[in-house]
Amino acid sequence: MLEKISGIAVQERIKLAAETIRDLDRELQSERAKVALLTRNEHLRKVAGRMEDLGVDPHVSFDEKVASLRGQGDDDIVIFEKALEMHSTKTAGLTVEDTQKVASAEEQFNLDLGASDVVMPEV
Repeated sequence: MLEKISGIAVQERIKLAAETIRDLDRELQSERAKVALLTRNEHLRKVAGRMEDLGVDPHVSFDEKVASLRGQGDDDIVIFEKALEMHSTKTAGLTVEDTQKVASAEEQFNLDLGASDVVMPEV
């Protein structure tokens, strides 16, 4: 059975429906922002974990790495991830002993260069 209602009652119900829709939209936007933040934080933790795995900035704690990454823009994070990927490709297959030998050789080269009488020409 249809109920007769006045035009004023219809307007009140429409107003109430509009307010409810606005409230739900605000709640949805808030939840989307929370999900985006949680997703980004999880991504940053994965990047920081990759840094740890590769031995990048070993003197910096995991939490400090995450905090530092958090201050970067999304484009900067993508660039940093590409750099980590290149770093891991460059060092793929190297053992810890290999990397220590390379570091030792570079250090010795720098010491030898500093002790030599070679004068580098100015450009």
